[in-house]
Amino acid sequence: MSDTTVRQLAAAMGISGVQLLEKLKAFGMVKQSEEALISEDEKRQLLANLTGRTQAAGGAKKVTLKRRTTSELKQTRTNTGRTNARGLPTHSSKTVSIEVRRRARGKVTKETERERAVRQMQEAQQALADQAAQRETLAQQEKKSS
Repeated sequence: MSDTTVRQLAAAMGISGVQLLEKLKAFGMVKQSEEALISEDEKRQLLANLTGRTQAAGGAKKVTLKRRTTSELKQTRTNTGRTNARGLPTHSSKTVSIEVRRRARGKVTKETERERAVRQMQEAQQALADQAAQRETLAQQEKKSS
């Protein structure tokens, strides 16, 4: 994709160009007018900032489990001794509401942003240590062959 103007991006997002300019300014990307060009990197940075803000507000991370369900059961019964105009027994129906409550069976756990960042940092450190060990063995092999 090529660079787009602020006005085009605002139209794609469904907001006005002025509102987008204000958002860009709030995130440290200053554009002078609605005709200014926005690069792909700036679009990615804007998207990361916007999604980070909604996740920090708690909108995207909330999980709700539905434990209670309600259904209705229609029960028909024949009235003995009563008949309609044709001489047939009459039927009456009764609707019964049934509510089922399930127990919470387990605990839903999610890795938090901080735990994920710590895990990724540890993996990166391990990868660097492995690379250093590989360089060390290669250097020793070079010395032996020389």
